[in-house]
Amino acid sequence: MQVGTLLGDVVDAWTPTLDSDAVGHYLDWATSSFYDELTAELQQLLSLSVEPQQFVDTLQANVESARSGG
Repeated sequence: MQVGTLLGDVVDAWTPTLDSDAVGHYLDWATSSFYDELTAELQQLLSLSVEPQQFVDTLQANVESARSGG
């Protein structure tokens, strides 16, 4: 894994989460539409069409909408 790359950063962040069994489900199952939202937004993020905070905010809005019944 190359240090300082996006993939390297993701693996570095994800490894301790997996090691501590902190994820009990697939992330794309968070809401009924989360997989579609995640993949679309991830494409935007990786193409630098959105800022990281906008990416996170969009996914957070998806979860909050599902929790409120929207």
